[in-house]
Amino acid sequence: MDLGLPKPLHEYQWEGVGFLYRTPAALLADEMGLGKTAQAAVALALLLRDNPNVTRALIVAPSPLITNWMAELNRWTPSLTVRRVQGNADARRFFYLLPVPILVASYEHIRNDGLDRIPLNCFDIVVLDEAQRIKNETSKTALACRLLPRKRAWALSATPLENTVDDIRSILRFLEPNKQWDESEATLNRRLTAMMLRRRKRDVRQELPPVLIEDVKLALEADQRKRYDEIWATRRRDVRSGHDGRMDMLALITRLKLICNVDRSTDSSSKWLALQMICEAAGGSARIIVFSQFVTTLKWLGTKIG
Repeated sequence: MDLGLPKPLHEYQWEGVGFLYRTPAALLADEMGLGKTAQAAVALALLLRDNPNVTRALIVAPSPLITNWMAELNRWTPSLTVRRVQGNADARRFFYLLPVPILVASYEHIRNDGLDRIPLNCFDIVVLDEAQRIKNETSKTALACRLLPRKRAWALSATPLENTVDDIRSILRFLEPNKQWDESEATLNRRLTAMMLRRRKRDVRQELPPVLIEDVKLALEADQRKRYDEIWATRRRDVRSGHDGRMDMLALITRLKLICNVDRSTDSSSKWLALQMICEAAGGSARIIVFSQFVTTLKWLGTKIG
């Protein structure tokens, strides 16, 4: 299988690919912006090519990042078939049975499906993106992820590991579910560190370009999508005929762009969810500047940050 990489990986990224490829239970904890998605995608492609016992992979990610994962997988693993789990319960049950190499599902779907809709021996490897989502080991999401059938388990997280002992134990129970994890916090930290590869930007600065630019494609939340479609459906009424309708059309486009930021009637915003993940990954001491074309969006954001 020709991997067909769109561009060369950096040396540290090949190190991450090799780490995942060799390690059945692995936590890739690189700082945000160092390309964990690309490393995981290439490692999956190599594993699916080389290991006859690994034929199906499941990637679990936060719903706002699913669109970005699909785009990145198509970019970095163009020779592999990738499908997104979606639809109602019956449709999702069908997706889990599809004979395709890679499936991508949201944490919400796994929370709803992991207990009874995903067949045994369905996946050879499960990858959790933003793995801090399972840090509460008593949550239904964490339980459903731990119950996913798998031979290998990878976790991706840029969040600094300042976790409580329970948070650490929850991640360890996903990575190696057949072991007992009742040791002290110091022992758990050592065992997690043994499974972890973490690089910071300052560690690999010489390999990085002067400015890192990363485009992230986000899917609208359900309420945003509904409101967007409602506005789009009225375009023929709102953009009046019989005169130059360019200004009316510009007003319509502006309304749609604002909805893509936030549906003010429901406070639904995929961008806000993504920003929360970025802030969490950057750590409490990070300084982040947020730009927007619209002052109203920034004012709304100010009410959320408080």
